[in-house]
Amino acid sequence: MKPLVELITAWQAFADAHRDADVESFCYDYLSNKNQKDDPDPERDVLLSKLIGKSGSLIKTYLKLALRQIPEMEMEWFYILDTLNDHEEIRKTDVISFRLLLEPTTGIDILNRMLKAGLISERVDPADKRARLIKPTDRGIEIYKKANSLFNQVISLLFTSLNKEQKTMLILALGKLTNEHYEKIIENKTQAIGKIETFIKDSIK
Repeated sequence: MKPLVELITAWQAFADAHRDADVESFCYDYLSNKNQKDDPDPERDVLLSKLIGKSGSLIKTYLKLALRQIPEMEMEWFYILDTLNDHEEIRKTDVISFRLLLEPTTGIDILNRMLKAGLISERVDPADKRARLIKPTDRGIEIYKKANSLFNQVISLLFTSLNKEQKTMLILALGKLTNEHYEKIIENKTQAIGKIETFIKDSIK
């Protein structure tokens, strides 16, 4: 493959996988993948997972503090409204798969409470009478925007120690990690999780 064609093909693949693709991010991703070596390092993987876990805990703590200012919003509600913000309407079962890999019963319970609070509405899917389509109400959008604006301000405090280049590298790396696994699970949630469970069982034998 000629270099220019290879570059264009790589850009198209990157743009398809990243909604907000830009040239700078593409260059980081392209060069890092081109220079990648197969170098398994379990200890580094464990350390990485611990740091990601701690980062997630910090973010959750910051957001919980922010939600004290918006009592009509819950953490799970925000994440679901964030997902709905990218879709005009979506099936109940799909939003559960897209957001947090919720168990069906837990996800339906959360959505029902959001319906009762007036944050989302639902209707029968014309293409499948057994399914329900949901979307945010005007009230839901209003509260979501309020929470999102506050969250953006609060979260910015967490990343003040990182420069632009470090943030870009983290976005690319974590985006690649999460997109790869989310795609597998969304395509076949039961099968994908089953494979992970089988791997864990085999690892401890």
